[in-house]
Formats: sequence, structure tokens, C-alpha cells
Amino acid sequence: MILFEYHFILNAFQAAYYHYHENENRDMLMIAYGHLLVGYIRTYQKTPIHSDIVEIIRSNIVQNFSDSNYELDKFLRSLPFSYDYLRKLFKKEMGITPHQYLCDRRLATAAEWLSTAYNDSSNIADVARVCGFNEPLYFSRMFKKKYGLSPSFYRLEKQQSVKRLDPQMVRISEITGEDA
Repeated sequence: MILFEYHFILNAFQAAYYHYHENENRDMLMIAYGHLLVGYIRTYQKTPIHSDIVEIIRSNIVQNFSDSNYELDKFLRSLPFSYDYLRKLFKKEMGITPHQYLCDRRLATAAEWLSTAYNDSSNIADVARVCGFNEPLYFSRMFKKKYGLSPSFYRLEKQQSVKRLDPQMVRISEITGEDA
């Protein structure tokens, strides 16, 4: 299928090129052809975007982010590369440092946890621990810095937005006399 699409695109541009080869539109046509090929290659690219070592670091973070005893520095120093090299390479390929990636992963999980209706009985300290933070106060500060709301207000805001979006939940809570 992909080979067929490639030949179709190539044939279409060859025909257009020969039709306009002496025209001033030729340059514009070649630019369009280049953009189309780059888009096509990006769409069907099978190779990983990241180097193997960055993928190992990312994978290790994903596997261990919820462990509050996880020591990213210790893992990075155990690899056969310099700590600074790994940090710079990770930032170059991922756009953020390994520590930022770890913190973002923990905070995104916390935000997801706080957004779900079945977790509204968990206290913030429990959410912090589940997401890999030892200190609930540090977790709350980092969460507020990233999302602009404290974890408690974020949960409340999400619960209220669910009620606004789902009138059925409001009706059920009116019938049962409970908060949905």
C-alpha cells in the first residue's frame, strides 16, 4: 500500500514537472514536491525518534516514576556515559531534562488521578505518595506551579466541569441527594 502511494505521488509530480518544466512555476512545484515528500516520510517513519540511550532513560522513568524512593541520579550515574552528557542528550532529544520529565510525569499522573470521579475520597497526601512524591507540601507547590491551582481546587474544578458537561450526573445527584 505504501509503495503504491509513493509511486502514485512520484508519477503525479513527474507528469507535472514535465508539463511545467519550462515555466516559472517549476521552482514552486519542486518546493511543493519537497514538502510533500518530507511529510510523507515523517508520516510513515518507523524508526524511533530518540536514540537508544534516551529511550532507555525515558523507559526507566516511566517504569519507576511512582516509586517515591526512585533515584534518577543514581540510575543516570549507573550508565556507562557521563552524567552531564546524558542530561544534555536527553534535553536535546526530548526538550526537557530527565528530572523535568520525571516531575512532569508524576504531576500529569496526579492530575489524571485528581480528575477521576472515583478518586474523590483520596486525600492529597495519598495522591502525592501514589504519584511518587515523598512530601505532600512539595507536591502541592509543584502542582500549583504547573497547573495554576492547588491539587484540592484542581479536583474541585474538574468535578464541577464534569457536572456541567454531564447533565445525567446532575440528575442522578438530585434524585439520590448525593454529590455526583
